[in-house]
Amino acid sequence: MRLSILVEERRGSSILGEVAYRLENPRPLLQVLGEDLVAYEAEVFATEGNGAWPALSPATLKAKNGGRVLVDTGRLLAGLTSNSAIDVGTDDVTVTASHPAAGYLKRGTSKMPARDPAPAPPARVTGGWARSLLSALVEGHRR
Repeated sequence: MRLSILVEERRGSSILGEVAYRLENPRPLLQVLGEDLVAYEAEVFATEGNGAWPALSPATLKAKNGGRVLVDTGRLLAGLTSNSAIDVGTDDVTVTASHPAAGYLKRGTSKMPARDPAPAPPARVTGGWARSLLSALVEGHRR
């Protein structure tokens, strides 16, 4: 059995040139990653920390009228899940919640268990980010 692969030199060179340009100018790629991070934060809140957050106490449930875990005013959730939370640097991207409660929610207090609003993502999520970045790198846009 014989296998032949024909590569059109001009098209191949053009694609490689586009990839090189995107690597030298990564801000659009970092924006893609930032959008993926924001989507992950929305998933974290929708699944209550991927099922890891301790349930609310009966007293807290009563005070919140049955509200969601880590969602009272909605400002922390909005701060972590809006594109305005994305800060794209020259070679990095950060999603930051400026909400003052974010720090003590992660650590917990003597009266409240820790509920990390930004837990480490599972492999299925980081794999999705890798596919998203690869698509943006090679094709110039997300799939």
